[in-house]
Amino acid sequence: FKGHKPTLGIQLVTSLKLGIVNFAQKRSVKTSYTVWQWFSQQAIAHDVLPITQLKAETLVAAQSGVKQLCQLVQTEQWVKVDEPEEEREEEADGKILSEILKHDIYGQLLEHPYVVRKIEDLVRRRWLTLATSGGINFSSFMAQPCPELGKLEMCIPELPQGEYVGFRYPIRDRNDLQIWTNKHIKGLNQQGTMYVNPDEARDYCGMDFDGDTFCVKSVKKLPEIAKEIRQHHIKPTTYKPDKVAVQGTLAEVALRSTENQIGLITYYLATAWATGHHQYIAGLAQEVQVAVDRLKSDLSHDQAFLDEVGKSLPK
Repeated sequence: FKGHKPTLGIQLVTSLKLGIVNFAQKRSVKTSYTVWQWFSQQAIAHDVLPITQLKAETLVAAQSGVKQLCQLVQTEQWVKVDEPEEEREEEADGKILSEILKHDIYGQLLEHPYVVRKIEDLVRRRWLTLATSGGINFSSFMAQPCPELGKLEMCIPELPQGEYVGFRYPIRDRNDLQIWTNKHIKGLNQQGTMYVNPDEARDYCGMDFDGDTFCVKSVKKLPEIAKEIRQHHIKPTTYKPDKVAVQGTLAEVALRSTENQIGLITYYLATAWATGHHQYIAGLAQEVQVAVDRLKSDLSHDQAFLDEVGKSLPK
């Protein structure tokens, strides 16, 4: 388990096993209400809804016939996603279906049950994505340390220099969304990587370097969102604890790992923000951090606080 680090110095080991979490690469990340909930209706209407409307109109037009839907599937860009299993399955299904349709020169498979079922499922997911994310994607990169970089500076070699809205999932509160400056540094050229000062990564988004990814989008694409971030967002007060070895047997730790309350806590966060119960935001943000680090730092939730919030928020 994380936290069981060897002491500094020369170590004599009989066997050493290395594992890979993910390879560093640029990925596409869908947004959700946990991003947009912190901004005004005016900012959403200006920066998000035009994209949502355009994509919705494209979907409506495509649903006029099976040939139009097939054309939409073939022109869709099925990029690598940094998302849960369901989204990765959508990516795989889209690629397979696109290949089938590309080679179906005479349209003999347009009404095949498999093709029809997969198209219906992909269209359903597209509508769901528009409803939950507005159709806005961010680019994500794997974080790596670079002490040379300063406050809210990053180095993403693949992207132009300039300002970006940036955050790391899960978002603890609105202050996790900040304006970062992309700055190219000679020698830092690993593709799929976002270099950042370790202290800035920890202080501004609770991020470390064991496979964490960081999401960015140019402020030119989100001018009103960026404006509100500059006006209202401060340095986060949420504390990221140091890694501590988890106590207990393998069975005990495995049982604890099944008790994940991140979904409930983010729901409480959204409800508290939307209904004006802002006195709970800081405490809930810290509970999000606990949910993320509980098996890295041997932490437990403040269950009494969570129960109090659950009783106080409107149903």
